[in-house]
Amino acid sequence: MTNQVNPGFNIDDVHRSVLDELAVEYRLDMFSDAERNAIARCWHSLDAWPDFPDALERLRRRYIAVSFTILSVSLIIATARRNGLHGSGPV
Repeated sequence: MTNQVNPGFNIDDVHRSVLDELAVEYRLDMFSDAERNAIARCWHSLDAWPDFPDALERLRRRYIAVSFTILSVSLIIATARRNGLHGSGPV
């Protein structure tokens, strides 16, 4: 394990928490709990920058390469799958 300040930190929880705060602030009480969960999970459906998949593939031909992010593991996996970023490089 790394020297994390808060090893229980999860960006998905932050996204949901901020959404809940905004719902209160802007009186968005028409959204159910399930709908808020779905909205917060939209982060898992993001497209990569258009040039990133090809650039990553070129790098992987010669190096072990991954995208660097502070996102949660589940968010990294979901966006990688969505964008076809799960190819393999040299071992």
